[in-house]
Amino acid sequence: PGEWKAGEHYRYNLLIETDGKVWNYGIKSAMQEFSAPLDGNYRLEAWGGHGGRYRGDVDRPWHYDQPLGSYARGCKAMVANEKLYVCVGSKGTDKITGWGVTGVAGGTNPGGGNGGKGGNSRSNGFFPGAGGGAASDLRTAATAIPAGTNLDTNPSIDTRILVAGGAAAGGVGTDRADLATTAGFLTTAEGGTGGNGTSSTQEGSGGGGGGYRGGGGGASGRREAGRTGSSYVHPSLLTDPHIQEKVHCGDGQVRILLLPPAI
Repeated sequence: PGEWKAGEHYRYNLLIETDGKVWNYGIKSAMQEFSAPLDGNYRLEAWGGHGGRYRGDVDRPWHYDQPLGSYARGCKAMVANEKLYVCVGSKGTDKITGWGVTGVAGGTNPGGGNGGKGGNSRSNGFFPGAGGGAASDLRTAATAIPAGTNLDTNPSIDTRILVAGGAAAGGVGTDRADLATTAGFLTTAEGGTGGNGTSSTQEGSGGGGGGYRGGGGGASGRREAGRTGSSYVHPSLLTDPHIQEKVHCGDGQVRILLLPPAI
């Protein structure tokens, strides 16, 4: 309100409105497409799926708490109609009821980054391993990463700019997901299969989590946890990058937020 005066400078606070300044993505069987509605800075966030839990008997308590998925964040300047492709990973499968021999499946990511399968037991009297959680990611092209692809020698196939690793599946005793020492990172996006029990009295080990590089599966004959997949923020996402492990329970998630313009 008030008079306009010639030769004076006036400052305004502008609020840009658009339908849905926050976009949330859950798991689906295919990649999902995001198209920027206008020029601006967008915060990208991803959460990986949690790993499957393990217990040695249906009547006993869990050996340890739920293995939790990782979180990754970064900001990207985008122009109107620029596209990103969203791949949300699911949680790994628990092994909680009944005896069995075959390890259960890991979580899935529709573009590559599945959790590893649990290892087999040698006897129906002992449990197989649980499955690792899948990674969640955003990428610049709708290009899937075939299972088993060595990403160190085939980097051009990987268009992911943000990856939140999936959690490892659990093990027993001191071989917890945060203590496993024998399961390193792989050269693939998917987690490794858990090792099999090597005697009739051994359970299978847990699968590794999917990630920028998948976590290895637990060792054979050890009833060991796998390793959580690694997370990644591309160097171009320089504003507010952040990675944190062991923060997310459940299936993965991706969120895109249009930030308000700088005043």
